[in-house]
Amino acid sequence: MEVDKLAKGNRHVEATDLTVQQANDAIRDAKEIVTNDAYLDRVKEFVPAGENPVYPDVLIVLATVQGALRRAQPALAEQEKRYRAVTRRAGTIAAAVRLTLENGDQPLKNDVEAALGEKPASSWFYTAEDGEVYFDIDRLDDSDLKTLFAVVDED
Repeated sequence: MEVDKLAKGNRHVEATDLTVQQANDAIRDAKEIVTNDAYLDRVKEFVPAGENPVYPDVLIVLATVQGALRRAQPALAEQEKRYRAVTRRAGTIAAAVRLTLENGDQPLKNDVEAALGEKPASSWFYTAEDGEVYFDIDRLDDSDLKTLFAVVDED
């Protein structure tokens, strides 16, 4: 941690205004990213009035913030995975609807993939009797948009 290097030999010296401001920014940002962390919830921003805290106090707070971010990393990675699935689902639907409107035909999976520029959400396709894989436009007609774009796991 950079502040730790700065604090060496200055254990009872007030932190600079910039250090306090940056520490407060880190606290604020971490609290926006991480929720329900008992240790982070107890961390308070430094009050920029009067004397600044000494470096060891800033280090303890920043170590707590860093620990909370480390603990939250697996949950944040899982959340990102779910958001990517919703984004892929939305992109698949948007590309298929656009192709349907442009061509008037039910789009093929390959065409949706080409329009999307990446692998589409495969659960939105079915294999017809002719052996072709089509976008399931009927499923879209029967879907509730709120449920459709809820953040849940999908292929």
